[in-house]
Amino acid sequence: MIKNLLINNFRNYESARLSLEEGGSDIVVLYGENGEGKTNVLEAISTFSELGGFKRSRYEEMVNNISNKPYWNIVLETEITEFSSGYIARENPPPSSGTTWRRYLKVGDKAVRNLTAFYDENYILWLTYESDRLFMQSPSARRDFLDMLCCVRNKAHGANVKAYEKLTRERIKILKKCNEQHGLKKDIDSWLQGVENKISALGIEIADRRIDVVRELEESQLSDVEFPRFKNWMTGPLEDGIMTSCSECLVDEYVSELKRNRQKDCFSGSTAVGPNRSDWIVVREDSRPLSKPSESELMEGDTEQRSGVYRDVHEHSSTGSTQQKTDYEGLRGRSNEMPARLLSAGEQKMLLTGAFFAFVMMSLRADHRNLILLLDDVVAHLDLKHRTLIFGYVKAIVANYPNKTSVWLSGPERELFTGLEGEAEFFNIHDNNIERR
Repeated sequence: MIKNLLINNFRNYESARLSLEEGGSDIVVLYGENGEGKTNVLEAISTFSELGGFKRSRYEEMVNNISNKPYWNIVLETEITEFSSGYIARENPPPSSGTTWRRYLKVGDKAVRNLTAFYDENYILWLTYESDRLFMQSPSARRDFLDMLCCVRNKAHGANVKAYEKLTRERIKILKKCNEQHGLKKDIDSWLQGVENKISALGIEIADRRIDVVRELEESQLSDVEFPRFKNWMTGPLEDGIMTSCSECLVDEYVSELKRNRQKDCFSGSTAVGPNRSDWIVVREDSRPLSKPSESELMEGDTEQRSGVYRDVHEHSSTGSTQQKTDYEGLRGRSNEMPARLLSAGEQKMLLTGAFFAFVMMSLRADHRNLILLLDDVVAHLDLKHRTLIFGYVKAIVANYPNKTSVWLSGPERELFTGLEGEAEFFNIHDNNIERR
């Protein structure tokens, strides 16, 4: 697992180092006043994920804006090797490059095009303070959350999302250019068709993976009364098509829709049909009197890794889409089922936390790789009972999977983590420095 973390010219840090004791705890706690840079440490680790960081920020935004140095660099050293993730200004970039910055990655001393070597051995999951409002935020925030989970189940998912976003941007760019030139030339039309075919294939693959994960979340809920039970599904024209159409028909329909919406997409500057228009709908299910499980029970259960495409499961059932697509309006008046966005802040937090930890535990049982778990300000606004509950799951995870998990937590005060005293390494963050305490 992680031995050393070096942060250079990243966010508020000009230079910082965090070293873990050999044979020490797999739990790391960062504490310090607001604005000192606790989240930035966790974000630095998350830049090694397939999605490039839990804030999904532009890389140039991560550069320290005080030092005036044109780069940032993160080095993560494990017991096997070290990995570098960085961003640097180009020297004399060619005009055709379209950018003055470049991303760079290294494994040991060798420059690489991707971090496959890292993903083969590790995966990263996170829950942040911004997740508290996930059900109140825009659909894009919920899609980002699901995409993080999807990257664990399918290592190609992150690359597919980035490729989809790049292709849709290129399509909009050429549509706007053609509009300025008052029409499509034949060769441009042929190019657009090729791009739209690729967008269609990627869009369906992305939607499929999200549906798989959503189904897994519902099937693997924790049997703990403190975590509200829920139902969830993906909604959007593409998801409805996956539920009800055959594969070939769906591809043809998707490509036709992209072509039909060219003018609309040109003026709106966005793609009207695709996984970028999907949303994750979650409703609290009726509660049931469940007993709190023991730590040993936390790790028991079905170890089967769920996978597959939803359309294959439903076999084009005429009722599948209706059963999955419960409208919010239909829930009103049913006292025991309520959209997550209408729950209290505390219920929303515990519902999402329960779903997240269920996924974490399912992943630990099904995935041989090492888990780096980032919990940013997750317990800051919880009462003692719920903090104790979360700490119980954290301790159970590292106890049942020693040397396979590394859990990082952050919060404004050390007193919030008294339940982890003697079982975690503590670091105080202040004045852009990281000190062991």
